[in-house]
Amino acid sequence: MIQIHIVTGDVDGVGLEVSLKALKAIGVKKNVQFCLWRSSEKYPHIGQDSFSLFRFSRVNQFSECADVDLIEVCSSDSPIIWVKKASQLCLEDAKRRALVTAPLSKIQIKKDGFQFKGHTDLLKEVSGCPFLFMCFLGEKFNVVLLTDHQPLNTVQITPSLLQKGIEETLLFRKKLSLTKPIGVLGLNPHAGEEGILGSEEQKVFLNVLDQYSKKDVVGPLVPDTAFQPANWNKYSFYLCAYHDQGLIPFKMTHPQEGIQTTLGLPFVRTSVDHGTAKDIFGQNKANSSSMKKAIETALSFLNH
Repeated sequence: MIQIHIVTGDVDGVGLEVSLKALKAIGVKKNVQFCLWRSSEKYPHIGQDSFSLFRFSRVNQFSECADVDLIEVCSSDSPIIWVKKASQLCLEDAKRRALVTAPLSKIQIKKDGFQFKGHTDLLKEVSGCPFLFMCFLGEKFNVVLLTDHQPLNTVQITPSLLQKGIEETLLFRKKLSLTKPIGVLGLNPHAGEEGILGSEEQKVFLNVLDQYSKKDVVGPLVPDTAFQPANWNKYSFYLCAYHDQGLIPFKMTHPQEGIQTTLGLPFVRTSVDHGTAKDIFGQNKANSSSMKKAIETALSFLNH
């Protein structure tokens, strides 16, 4: 039986709401068990009627229960601990288990006494994999980030980082049966303008990209024109140097339906691509399309 661990994130965010709405829309699946990690606190449970669809078990700590469709783990631990425990379970049985995460704010992680900047940092620790890459899948185009939640003044693209990012993206391209090349964006304005506006493209990017066939990898692309609609169908993925370079165009183009997955992990992890939306907590206004797609994508990855 496949097991999908859904971690609902900040207690006062929309994570539980979108998770319950998504589960209601997906319904019971043959040979699939959902595990919903949520707070034991009492607060507005929008979509609580979702449970009427499932045979479910409510527990304080995760334990196997083969005869139910859904295990509800009601925990008093910090949400980052839910992520850690669920990740460890997925690591133990990567062929059968997948992790799906709802939004978790960096501020809440810090308040709870942890130094992680987000899910990716925690996943690096749990998995022992130093190179993990945030990947965003959308209907128009896909984006992979070489660096994640780093301040701009600390972003440094090294040959090893760039090469590892390309290799992981090529592996994922093959998994998705895509054939178009990866478009690698330059770090600097105008992709450095032949060294006039920055030297990274000349010293790092070109040396690494020369190792690959043009059928597989092209660049460095000029960042301010790379995401023009006429270019969307040219690439299987845009490989971007830093967070906002890739996510501003991605989220403007995919305001609701985009999802995230993590490249480099030994198990499947998908996520919504939106934040905690605490301003609409408990108001039944949250759009669950990203969570629904994240769960369905995790199922698809495990099945194939």
